[in-house]
Amino acid sequence: MSILHKIVADNIEEKRKEIGLSQEQLSLNSGLNKAYVGHIERLYKKPSLETLEKISKALNIKLIDLLGDC
Repeated sequence: MSILHKIVADNIEEKRKEIGLSQEQLSLNSGLNKAYVGHIERLYKKPSLETLEKISKALNIKLIDLLGDC
């Protein structure tokens, strides 16, 4: 696991919770599988750039915001 991977996963979870979305709601809004969203947040999967773009749109943030403290 890289530091970048952890930062992105943490930022996804933080932004999701900040706006009051469950993993299921995020998965529906992004078109991703609920289990996959959970795997990203728990660092089991490394999302592609395309996946991160879908997540950022579902969270109504810029893609760069997922990179936060990099």
